[in-house]
Amino acid sequence: MSAPFYTSGPWVIGREIGGHVDIDAPNAPVKWTALARVVIETEAVNGYTRNAEAEANARLIAAAPEMFEMLRDVAEGHALHSDITDLLFRLEGGAA
Repeated sequence: MSAPFYTSGPWVIGREIGGHVDIDAPNAPVKWTALARVVIETEAVNGYTRNAEAEANARLIAAAPEMFEMLRDVAEGHALHSDITDLLFRLEGGAA
């Protein structure tokens, strides 16, 4: 297999600052402030409120390298059903 064409994982949901979370790659050879930022709070009539859909988006983005590898394993016939269901559980907000 060739080397990944993206920053290798794991990617994690990092610190929360000012209504957004950073998506970080702690093992990346080059350190950025963040790979991505996801807004998780939206303005409401009485201030700001957390947005569950945005939090789910952050989990999905953070899981991108793992999902890519899982798809590769599926294509090659190596993925286990339990690995796939564990990943889906975490993406849907279950504990890691």
